[in-house]
Amino acid sequence: MRKIELTQAQPGDVLAQPIENNKGIVLCGAGTELTQTLIDRFERMEIAALWVESNESIDTEQFEKMKAKKIGRASCRERV
Repeated sequence: MRKIELTQAQPGDVLAQPIENNKGIVLCGAGTELTQTLIDRFERMEIAALWVESNESIDTEQFEKMKAKKIGRASCRERV
């Protein structure tokens, strides 16, 4: 799993963590394959970064910092 900027997201990438709004409501679940339509929607919602599946090892420090921010609940949502 790795964190990427939304600008790096590609159709076919798979979410490793759900996308939640600031009330903790899941907007898009983990395991969802991204489409260009979803990427465009996330851009309109000002989602700046997300966690996607990857063959790379998890960046544990980065993941813990994200969790500590408590953006949403377990959200991978960040605003610019």
